[in-house]
Amino acid sequence: MEPTGFGVKATRIDWSEPTMYIKNDRWHGPPGALLRYDDKSGGFLMCCPKCCELGSPKDGAKWTTVEGSFEDVSNLTLSPSIAKSCCGWHGYLVKGTFCATPNGGM
Repeated sequence: MEPTGFGVKATRIDWSEPTMYIKNDRWHGPPGALLRYDDKSGGFLMCCPKCCELGSPKDGAKWTTVEGSFEDVSNLTLSPSIAKSCCGWHGYLVKGTFCATPNGGM
């Protein structure tokens, strides 16, 4: 069965960790991993919970932290939904878990 990306727990990693790799000229990492890219703005990048490709919000879109924080992603909830162009994954990050619905249901 092909992985869905739902039920994946968010993690926080640093660029210095050896888990990042290049595949097809794109950075990849652990599914659901978050990496800080701008300490001043609080911005971060996310590895797709399905295909692991690293990306950010598209075209000026911005994820808003509803609950939790980047420092402890185990309870992080973001809004609005997350749409990944890499593999077409679309879902939510609710209380530290990637899911299919905004209330955390799978």
